[in-house]
Amino acid sequence: MLLVLCGALTLVTIDAGTGRPLLMGTILVIGLGHGLITPSVMAAAYQGLPRASIPGATTGANILIRLGGSLRTAALAIILQLAIRASVPGATGNLRQAATLHTPELPTQLTAAFTQTFWWAAGLAALSLLPVLTLPRRSKASTS
Repeated sequence: MLLVLCGALTLVTIDAGTGRPLLMGTILVIGLGHGLITPSVMAAAYQGLPRASIPGATTGANILIRLGGSLRTAALAIILQLAIRASVPGATGNLRQAATLHTPELPTQLTAAFTQTFWWAAGLAALSLLPVLTLPRRSKASTS
């Protein structure tokens, strides 16, 4: 989760001149962070469960992961729309519509809207660290 937070914090530093390699590398780091945390969370969720309960736990965990991801995506989309509306004069919040305005300030204004949204994403990632820190650790007796 720390990789996700670091990636999100990198995205809050972008400006209108930020190149694609930095953006793509940052998205890669965020994706790696998500990919690394999921198996750990799943393993912790199954600890102590009877073998017969694992299929039900898998189903429940998959549902929660998908709902949580969808809710987070929807919330960030709404935050981005509000930020576009606030940052780009004459914009309705729709990115495609805002891009048609063709003003010299538009790249800077849109970057500001995205940066505001990335701050929210970083905050959500930081909040997500709290439950991750409470995951049970493997005891020394179970590792030997």
